[in-house]
Amino acid sequence: MEHARKDGRKASFPVQIIVMALIMAGITSRLAGQVITKETAIQRATEQFESTPLKTSSLSAQVFMFSGDGGNVVAIVDNGSTLLIDSGVDSRATELDHAVFDATARPVTRLVNTHCHFDHIGGNVFLGASGVTIIAQENVKKRLSSPQNVA
Repeated sequence: MEHARKDGRKASFPVQIIVMALIMAGITSRLAGQVITKETAIQRATEQFESTPLKTSSLSAQVFMFSGDGGNVVAIVDNGSTLLIDSGVDSRATELDHAVFDATARPVTRLVNTHCHFDHIGGNVFLGASGVTIIAQENVKKRLSSPQNVA
């Protein structure tokens, strides 16, 4: 059924209702999915990182890159120590630690945090508990010492 509008054009009322119903159904289904899962961005990203194989790349005889668990992690080896740049996601800290040892033939002794994103500092607790010295800029320390809200 068509109705005349004030501007003289005709509007198809049933079509408008159907279109609005479809739009609302789409919005409702997306909202329902968000309510049911209640996953945070960190949880979704971590799930993705957990299914990605951890890859070790030798950049030189003393520099190794580990990728696949979020932000890339770099290990720099000298005669007495292994310096790690960032520590990946927390759920893969043990796997990363083993990969670093396999590549460098020595444990991590120091860790530098470049910034406080979850995929760069996730292994801090694991590595810190094993005696690794963690180095970070003062603002990174402040952010890590307080609760953070991530949508």
